[in-house]
Parts: sequence; structure tokens; C-alpha cells
Amino acid sequence: MRLILKATTTNVLKTTNEHPILSSLNSIPLFRLESVPTNHVNASKLRFVVDSENNIIALVSRNFQLTQPREVIKEFIAPFVDDVWKWEIHYGQGNVVCRFIFRDFVDVDELKIRPGFMLFDSVTKQFKLRIVQAPYVSNCGNELIMRKASFSRKHIGLIKTDLKRFIEKFKEWLFDLRLLKFERDRLEKEKICRESFETILRDLDIPEKYTRGIVWREGYTLWNLWMDLTNRLSKLNAPIQHHLKVAKILKI
Repeated sequence: MRLILKATTTNVLKTTNEHPILSSLNSIPLFRLESVPTNHVNASKLRFVVDSENNIIALVSRNFQLTQPREVIKEFIAPFVDDVWKWEIHYGQGNVVCRFIFRDFVDVDELKIRPGFMLFDSVTKQFKLRIVQAPYVSNCGNELIMRKASFSRKHIGLIKTDLKRFIEKFKEWLFDLRLLKFERDRLEKEKICRESFETILRDLDIPEKYTRGIVWREGYTLWNLWMDLTNRLSKLNAPIQHHLKVAKILKI
């Protein structure tokens, strides 16, 4: 997946009247559905997804509900562009993954958290439209992904009114970090032995450089492991899929 932009609001020079975030989103093409030639098997049941440069991106069911990732992201972020502290947007072959971290802090016990979210969208059926909480721990620079705090819909059967209702409540949902506090309490109670620690790292199946220096110690908990792993991944700018693996294996 090709990186379009990764920036903070402090290191981007504004060269047009449009906000840098919105300008970068315009690099994501628009898409349309086109009929499949009638001589194709099951032509009546299929559609081509074509981008704004007339490239065929995917072959999908006629029931596929097309979204415009660029416009969906703008609906979420446009009202809050001046509140965003850091963002990154990835696009490639019909798939979009982006992260936005907000400037304001929310206190979760002694942690200072910047709320954030990630959006995944695909016009290729590779994955469904999904928005998840992705807060940033300012104390140590950890970028987290909360898979349980999400809005998710398949493109076949997508109810667009559901998406509209979610957008209306988005800011309230974004700054509600009760799940993070719940997960912290849960993970801090789960102490793991050295064997369990080694098993988790092995099952993660990520390059050793992302786990190097993480050492088990007496009283080590799943919370310690989550913080250690996300700290390494964040500092080394690891691919998003490694963050997702960590969230999945720790059931977050």
C-alpha cells in the first residue's frame, strides 16, 4: 500500500486555502461501478469497480454497495481538521487505511491520552468498511488500536443510514475512552508466566526487531506486554498489520 501522507499539524506548510489534510485526501481517487461485457460468464451478476483514471480496480457482485473512501473520510474529519494533531493516509489499489490523532487530552487514570481513530475501507472486497478507536498514549508515545471499539459494515448489505447515524455521534464516541480503562483494568489483572510470554511473542509472528529488548520479569502482566509491544512498534514505525496482530492476540 502506497503512503500518501504522514504528518503532524506542526510540520506541514499550508500552501493553499484548503487544509493540508483535505488536500491529501484528494489524492485518493473516486470510483464508479461499470457493467461487465455481456459475453462474460455471469455478467448480469457482476460489476467492475473503475477509478477516476479509468483503471479497473476490482470485479464485485452487483449487490456491492460502493463507498467513496475519500468522501467517507472527509465526512468524519472535515468538521475537526483544526483539532487534529497527527495523521497518516495510505492508499493503494482500491484500499484505504488512515489514522488521525487529536490534539486534546483525556486523562485515563495517570495516563494522558490523545483520542484518535483509524478508518479502513476497500472497494476491492479485501476488507469491509471499519472505523476503530486508535488512541495515542502521550506519556510514552504508544499508538494503540482498540478493535472492540468500532463501527463496521460489509459492502454487500451496507446500510448507509447506519453510517450516517454513526457520523452524527462520532465525536462523542471518539472521546469516550471507557473501553480503554476497562481493558487496562482487565490486562493489569492478568499476570503471565515466562512460558506464556514466550508463546505470545512466538504466535505473533512478527519480525524479531519489533520484539527485541522486551523482557519478561516477575509480576509481568498483559498490560505490560501491550505497552512494551506498542511502544516498540510505534517507535520503529511498524506496518499497521503488526499493530493489528498485537490487538488481536491480546483480544483488545
